[in-house]
Amino acid sequence: MFREEELPIPDKFLALYAESKAYAEIKVSEANFEENPTLLTIAVAPHQVYGPHDALFLPSLLETAGNGRLRIFGNGQNKIRWANKFDIFLIYLLSKYFVLVFVMWTTIATV
Repeated sequence: MFREEELPIPDKFLALYAESKAYAEIKVSEANFEENPTLLTIAVAPHQVYGPHDALFLPSLLETAGNGRLRIFGNGQNKIRWANKFDIFLIYLLSKYFVLVFVMWTTIATV
């Protein structure tokens, strides 16, 4: 099992959008606190988001799979990231809380 940041960047992308998204995530991660002590970043870039009232992704996936028309690219061992929209919301809330606590802690520590 790999952690997401340990997975290699593909040599070739199927779409320019996926490539730009991957490299943007790298740039955001590189700009984080270790490189720039005044900037805290978080990169949340799941491959697919789903959740209640999803009228596009999950219904289409289930219908396509049910009809036997689900296309599998490559050897079927592809790694993709699915995320529930509530989990992403929680990540954003927790990251904002972390930044607030971090700023308060560094401010107190420097006094």
